[in-house]
Amino acid sequence: MKDKEIELMFNELQGHFDYEEPGNGHLNRFLDKLEKEKSPRRIEWYSWRIMAPMVSVAAALILFFGLNFMTTTEPGMQDLADVSPEMAQTQTFFVNAINTELSKIQGQRSTETQILIDDAMEQMAILENEYKQLQEDLMESGDDQRVIFAMITNFQNRVDLLRNVL
Repeated sequence: MKDKEIELMFNELQGHFDYEEPGNGHLNRFLDKLEKEKSPRRIEWYSWRIMAPMVSVAAALILFFGLNFMTTTEPGMQDLADVSPEMAQTQTFFVNAINTELSKIQGQRSTETQILIDDAMEQMAILENEYKQLQEDLMESGDDQRVIFAMITNFQNRVDLLRNVL
């Protein structure tokens, strides 16, 4: 805003400003409220009793799918491990790294991180679908180096995603 616009605004608001002093004890009431906000909130025992089974089931499902969806190959699909022994080692390395990161994320699961973790799992599912497409491409291309590189990059993207979530 220009100076004239600000001056005009203050002129229009003339007489509408609150000049009253706060009542006695206002500062103490304010500080008490502030102190209550800073104190950690307790989770009531009944809410945790309800949430604990759901959290443990969700964690178990994510770990189960995390361990399974990266190590299984659909029949008729060629995997990175089928290309060469070196690529099998590469795939094993990435699968282990991804599973390690998934278990770390499960250890950090809370009500505050739930949305972030769920979003990350959706992104992981997208990357898994892309990997399945790359498996088909690898089978059709006959071990094309570009497809192999894309598969390795897909694994790297998964690890990076999980590390960013942490």
